[in-house]
Amino acid sequence: MEGNSKEPLRVRKFQVPFELNVRTFKGLVAKCFNRLQIFKYQLESQYLRIWSMDPRFPDLTAFKEYLHETCVQSKTYDFQIDYNGQLLDRDTSKYLEEINPELKEPLIIEINQPGKFWTFFNDFVKACKKCHYCGKIDFLDSHCLCGVVK
Repeated sequence: MEGNSKEPLRVRKFQVPFELNVRTFKGLVAKCFNRLQIFKYQLESQYLRIWSMDPRFPDLTAFKEYLHETCVQSKTYDFQIDYNGQLLDRDTSKYLEEINPELKEPLIIEINQPGKFWTFFNDFVKACKKCHYCGKIDFLDSHCLCGVVK
């Protein structure tokens, strides 16, 4: 694993074997971040999402600049960032080489804090919202998952 820990927006690079499935990979990523003690909480694999690189950006530097600009423009810390990459971890039994053949493109790992909104969304992955009745944060469209609020 490499990366500059003093950068405000950190880009971490991992070397991973092809033969890992998504579930195992997410568990290892969570374990690595927990060892680094970056967060004030224990990161669990359920708080990670794996994305393909957004095709609008030619490299990680351009992507990082976009993230920085978007965060600076936000009026809150609950960032909701339009991201055109593809969510790759819907089927956690798939292997890394299936979701990203030959690992040619970087995998973007989105980390969510428990009880907070997911950051990335697009036309296929909706932004999270909070139900005003039960308080659950989830991908809510027209009604809440609790079934009370419509």
